[in-house]
Amino acid sequence: MMPPDQPKGPDRNARKALIGADLYLYFLAVADDLSFTSSARRFGIDPSWMSHKIKELERKLGCILFVRTTRRIELTEEGRALVAPARRLAQALEDTHRVALYLQDGIAPSLTIGALPHGFWSPKRVDLIDRFIVEHPQTEVRVRNGSTPLMLKWLRSGEIDLAFVGGPFDVTGLDVVQLSEERYCVLLPKGHPLEAKTTIGFEDVAGHRMAMLSEQHSPQAVRKLFGPFLEAGAIPFAVAELEREALFRIAERNRLVVLCNVKEAPSRTGDAFVIRPMREGVTNYKYLVRRSGFATPAIETFWEMAKRVAECEPLHATG
Repeated sequence: MMPPDQPKGPDRNARKALIGADLYLYFLAVADDLSFTSSARRFGIDPSWMSHKIKELERKLGCILFVRTTRRIELTEEGRALVAPARRLAQALEDTHRVALYLQDGIAPSLTIGALPHGFWSPKRVDLIDRFIVEHPQTEVRVRNGSTPLMLKWLRSGEIDLAFVGGPFDVTGLDVVQLSEERYCVLLPKGHPLEAKTTIGFEDVAGHRMAMLSEQHSPQAVRKLFGPFLEAGAIPFAVAELEREALFRIAERNRLVVLCNVKEAPSRTGDAFVIRPMREGVTNYKYLVRRSGFATPAIETFWEMAKRVAECEPLHATG
């Protein structure tokens, strides 16, 4: 009889589920490669054994997952239906393994954070990363730059742990903390025909060229910010560069109207631009996001710090 102070371990159904998990990983590898040879190579096993394991899974499920010919294999309809849940299982097992290693070894994991290339000036982003580094020097922090769609792809695939992104975006499967609401004004190159106006409305920009980011950077956000200007008749001037300095150099050189964060605008005037407030409100939001249901100690710590920042509580470094 097992002593009451010891864990009983998984019950019979749980043991069966754990034992069967490897079959779904084998299935996913074959489904991705459509080859027993290359998929078996991933696991360091013989192709005949891989084929045997797939047949075992088909027997357990009571259906055929692959059509096999002498030249190739193809997924059946049942096989195609199994790919997505098998991929979710593989991701869950990988996440569980990562956290288990952190807990077992007592190590401080690295933390990979996605960030927009032009968001380096955001005080909340800078404060969060700097404070985390000071308070947790044992954790290696890496910042990976990309557009919002690309960072969300990395996040959902487990390539990064957290991401600073601009909205709006699809929040399915994500936890979200809103960090800021950004208001925008217009910057005009000095001597621009619109300089005589004290405020700028959407209709004022009709017929004038305006610096606009490509939708590839964040389709929903770009449409939200620039859609009203386009509808009013602004002429889009595509700017491929996300880096802020490049954007404003292009705007100055080409005499473009440019949208700018209100807080950033005073540093952009000087001899090049004049600031004009917008008569209609133009706003954007910045968020910190992570995958729902997955958090290492480092992710959880950073997340709690971000929630404090969102609630306007000061951060206090201990080192």
